[in-house]
Amino acid sequence: MTRSTDCTRFVILSEARSGTSLLTETLNSHPEITCHGEVFHPNPAWHFRGTMAEWSNDTLLKLRAEKAVFLDRVFDQPDATAVGFKMWRIQEPDECARLLADGSVSKIILERRNKLSQYSSTLLAHQTGIWNLSADSGGKKLESAPLVFDARAFRKFIAYQTETFDYYRSQATGPTLNISFSSLVQDGFDGVQDFLGVQRQPLDPQKRRLHGTDILARFQQSDHAAIRAELSSLGQPGWVTE
Repeated sequence: MTRSTDCTRFVILSEARSGTSLLTETLNSHPEITCHGEVFHPNPAWHFRGTMAEWSNDTLLKLRAEKAVFLDRVFDQPDATAVGFKMWRIQEPDECARLLADGSVSKIILERRNKLSQYSSTLLAHQTGIWNLSADSGGKKLESAPLVFDARAFRKFIAYQTETFDYYRSQATGPTLNISFSSLVQDGFDGVQDFLGVQRQPLDPQKRRLHGTDILARFQQSDHAAIRAELSSLGQPGWVTE
């Protein structure tokens, strides 16, 4: 990977339902930042911003096949002070490893530490087919059935998430920022702007929360006692809210 511009190049390393859409779309509201979505998505067209925003899936997939030049083109966004994108390790493990080892690419590792919230949000997204709502979507409410809690599946989910984020942190070289979903919600985006070297601006969140902060209420009532017992055994009783 060659450095084609003097801008800050960055990658957001995370997993689904961790707040990455909130982060990427909000960063895109900053005039000095171009932040693509999932450039390694199977259907990438709607994930690209800047000069590549109107490119077709076919064009992007052909470019992506040219691995030696793909990311250079992704980062080549004239007039941007910082350019980046988000990805999950599972999408392109080899590219993820190369990015982690590239000290010229800044890393933002974004984790949703409340795993019950992330787990239930993933189940609800699959149930409703809705993964994000824009900030201007008004009072739209999602209709969903109460979830059934599966303790074994939940433990497997936590193990996968733990292994993935341990990998990101252990392999990251160069400038690295570790942030959480709750810190974005509570503290805003000033720290990310400072990390990317852009002028601080007040940024309004460009996505809104899909579900309420009472995480227990997402599950059927008959499972609540089992969920509390599971969280207690994990040492995380506070995960019933976020």
